[in-house]
Amino acid sequence: MIRSASKPILVFSVWTLFVWAQRVVNVFTVAKLTPADQAGALVRPIVFTVLGLMCGYVALRPQPAVTTRRVVGGAAGVTVIQWLVQGVLIALRDYSTGFIVVHIVLGVVSVAVALWALRSTAGKDESSVDSPAVGGGLKQQQRPVAQGGL
Repeated sequence: MIRSASKPILVFSVWTLFVWAQRVVNVFTVAKLTPADQAGALVRPIVFTVLGLMCGYVALRPQPAVTTRRVVGGAAGVTVIQWLVQGVLIALRDYSTGFIVVHIVLGVVSVAVALWALRSTAGKDESSVDSPAVGGGLKQQQRPVAQGGL
């Protein structure tokens, strides 16, 4: 059974894989590219496919909170930057209105799902994580300071 906190991450993973797997198909079937151009056109889809697979892994296999936040945060950050830049570039180029609208919708949905997944990782309890990245390991319990004199 999938944990409810993992559902947004899994949705982000599946959406990312869907969008970028389609781009791989387009590189080989729709675009008239030379083999060298195909190799260059595959860089982004491969990067996003790896990020999508990593998010799927942390969604299906519980990881320490800090690991999940790093994976999802990195993937979400790259997704937001990709679609902000690409959305502007596509809108400014000489593409058909339909092409522009489709890509703007893909970008908006991708950013929304990325932020949803990222938000689902916020506020996780780090005290159970035994990692040097989280305050140098296990957190020490704080003792109350005595009030009054010696």
